[in-house]
Amino acid sequence: MLIVVSYDVPDDRRRTRLAHALKDFGERVQYSVFECRLEADALYKLSRKVKALIDPKEDRVRIYRFCLNCERQVEIQGAGKVTEDQTSMFFESITHGKQRNSVKSQEIGAKFTPKD
Repeated sequence: MLIVVSYDVPDDRRRTRLAHALKDFGERVQYSVFECRLEADALYKLSRKVKALIDPKEDRVRIYRFCLNCERQVEIQGAGKVTEDQTSMFFESITHGKQRNSVKSQEIGAKFTPKD
């Protein structure tokens, strides 16, 4: 499942610790936004880790869960690419013996829609 974590942490030390912890779960896609591909047990661990690192009175963390259909509708404008699943590749697939690369359409801001 695609998970997006965004945060606003005013304290430098807590923010740095949170960012380092999130790197264990996913990929930084913007300064305070991470995309993660996680199963339910890893998502639970991420949530517990976040709770342990933040001050709930000052810090704001949002964890968004995307269903498979919503995940396929991710649109990127400008630089960047959709975070890859560690067990399967989204950007390169073999179709009828020919290799297809979808990265170009992502780079120009087109919607990412996997084709079977």
